[in-house]
Amino acid sequence: MDEAARRGGRVVFPELSLTGYELDLVTSARDRVATAVADARLAPVRRACAMGGVVVVVRAVVPGGSDLRLASLVSGGDGEIVTTFAKKHLHGRELELFRAGEGTTVVDVDGWALGMVICQDAAIPEHAEEVFAADAGRLRGERARRRGHRAAQGRPHAGTFLQPRPVGRALHPRR
Repeated sequence: MDEAARRGGRVVFPELSLTGYELDLVTSARDRVATAVADARLAPVRRACAMGGVVVVVRAVVPGGSDLRLASLVSGGDGEIVTTFAKKHLHGRELELFRAGEGTTVVDVDGWALGMVICQDAAIPEHAEEVFAADAGRLRGERARRRGHRAAQGRPHAGTFLQPRPVGRALHPRR
């Protein structure tokens, strides 16, 4: 994040960036991995955003009432969480562990309308339609993995899709 700030860039973390995409961990340590908007464990991210003026999209397991959601927490350049977006199109084991999100979220980042998508959301053409209908000038979210889905979304909207990918191991205790 420091380098992104020096270069004037923005940082987008991949799905479940705070825990890694480890669904067994969600099952075994549900209360430990759930990260609320006001969670003190986000303090280092907030500080780094505020110091560098960097907008960060952190992916996390977020409590939603008695349910959990796969979500993006968007921290503005001042370090405050400005919005959240919960993954709408769950699949596989996610269907057992999480509640699907609702609605569309578009965040302004230096004049760019950033349409929120998480993983499978990018593979659903209707999601792209909803994001553009919400005035996203450019859809910047995760690129669909399958070529056909990219064509179905990007061409009609002249949108740009980015798909961040995890690298390395998750930084969490395994107890």
